[in-house]
Amino acid sequence: MKKNILYLLILILLGGAVYMLYTSEGASTLGQKALTDFAIADTSQVGKVIIDDGRNVIELERRDDGHWSLDDEYIAMPHHIDLMLRTFKAVGVQSPVSKSQKDQVMKIIAGDTRKVEIYDLEGNWIKTWYVGRSTQSNQGTFALLETPQDGLSNEPFVIEYRGFRGYLTTRFHAIVSEWRWTGLFNYPELDFKKVQVETPRVPEAGFSIDIQDRYKGEFTLRDHAGNVLDRPKSKIGEYLGGFQSINVEHFEPDITAAQEDSLLAMDPSFRISVTGPDDSVRTADIYFRKPPVALAARMGDDVPEIDPERVYVHFDGDVAYGQRLTFDKILRTVEDF
Repeated sequence: MKKNILYLLILILLGGAVYMLYTSEGASTLGQKALTDFAIADTSQVGKVIIDDGRNVIELERRDDGHWSLDDEYIAMPHHIDLMLRTFKAVGVQSPVSKSQKDQVMKIIAGDTRKVEIYDLEGNWIKTWYVGRSTQSNQGTFALLETPQDGLSNEPFVIEYRGFRGYLTTRFHAIVSEWRWTGLFNYPELDFKKVQVETPRVPEAGFSIDIQDRYKGEFTLRDHAGNVLDRPKSKIGEYLGGFQSINVEHFEPDITAAQEDSLLAMDPSFRISVTGPDDSVRTADIYFRKPPVALAARMGDDVPEIDPERVYVHFDGDVAYGQRLTFDKILRTVEDF
């Protein structure tokens, strides 16, 4: 009898030891504690971010030239990158999730989450945010944290951006067209070497400008046939200043694939090529378009033949909207000089 009791005690002790060993070894992967250190103090050490919003996945990576790449194909929007990094730095825990809400919040995060993986400059994983929906007040965001050291948190929290009223979910989408930089011709120092403007529908209206020394006003203006033209340097300099910042509006014009194919089958109104300081050439085709139905209805009898608000811009294999207010300053013919 005494031996049976002894054996039973030994089994209980062994079982307890196995349980303790399992839970202690499993802590790093199963998440045995609540993690609250969402913030990254030095965001200059962030080298890569992967965002999975449940529908799409994008990869953002820091480049040597100061920009960030988007899926190793495009340049990411600088403003969006800056906002993301500031969010990493300024985020904090607003409050824990109450015990009565925990199960429901965990289900919500599991079913509708934005997974944000953060890596350092050497490609080492730093931490992962699981960003859920907003709180009922829209002033906080449900989230879970995972780190290499401690695994996945066993508690969700409500996080916030210090000093910002709102929620963070929408900052972590994976829509390429919205992360993609809209920059087309951006030369803040005006350090490009040449501009060539072709007008395929009226070839004789085209021209080119070679820049020898912008500061001294040393430019060479040629017509479409290559003949040098003597024109006021001030007009040429003013025109070249328009290339300091030319951005498209966005990459999702409201046209079908068939309409896009039809558009690109036509000659563009303008084809503009800019040779940069490194001799790379950036080219865009600009198409005037008819006023959309809604605009034409508003303008009534005064509706013009050409949309006064937008153009189509084709570059890097995609069609985007461009605002006339932006593009008109570089849509010139040789007669404008």
